[in-house]
Amino acid sequence: MTTITHSFRCDDIRFSYAVVEQCENIIPHIHDLWELILFKKGDASYVVDGKVYRLTKNCLIISRPWVQHSIIFHTPADYARYNICFNENLLTSDVCSKLPKNIDVINFDGNDYVCGLFRKLSYYSEHFQGDMMKALLTHLTEEILCNALIASKESESFDIGSLNPLINQALKYISDNITLPLCIDDIAAKLFITKSHLHHLFVKYLSIFLLRFANKSH
Repeated sequence: MTTITHSFRCDDIRFSYAVVEQCENIIPHIHDLWELILFKKGDASYVVDGKVYRLTKNCLIISRPWVQHSIIFHTPADYARYNICFNENLLTSDVCSKLPKNIDVINFDGNDYVCGLFRKLSYYSEHFQGDMMKALLTHLTEEILCNALIASKESESFDIGSLNPLINQALKYISDNITLPLCIDDIAAKLFITKSHLHHLFVKYLSIFLLRFANKSH
C-alpha cells in the first residue's frame, strides 16, 4: 500500500512524498524527465548503467532522461521517499548540464540544509497549489541541484558495485517483456545459462532471490 501525504503535479514538474508498505521492485524503465529521489527509508539498491548503489538514509538519486534505471528492494521493509520529476527547460540556469554525468547518487545524510529543502516542499504543498506552488517547486528544485553540483565536487566517491553483464541483459529482458508473464526458464535460455546460475547471479550482485524479484516485478 502506498500512502502519499504531500503532492503537487503539473505538466512539466511534479512533487510527492510517499511511504510504501511491502514495497515492490521498481523495474528497469526510462522516462523523458529528470527525476530526483531523496531516499528516506528502506533496504534497497539503485541500479543504473551497470552500476549498483546500496542506498542509505538521505541519499539523493539523480535519474537523467532516457537513461534506464531501477530500484531493487532486498527485504520487504517499508520504503519512504521524496520525489521530484521535472523538465530541465523549466529551470532558469544550466545546472543540469553542469552536473558530472558519472554522478548518480549523493549522500546528503548530515546535510540538514538540503534535506530541509525537501521538507519545505512538503510544507508548501500543504498551503499552495497552482502557479504559486509551481514557482516554489521550480525554485527549490534548482537550489537542490545547485547543492548537488557543489557536493559532486567536494564529497568522496560513493561506494558502488558493478553489475555482471548477464544481470544487465536479464534486467533488460524483463523490462522489454514487462507486459508478458515472466518465465525464469525463458530468461536463462535467452542468456544461454542455467536457471541455477541465473539465481546465483541475482543473489551475488543484487542480494535478492530471482524468484522474489520476478514475483515483485509482475
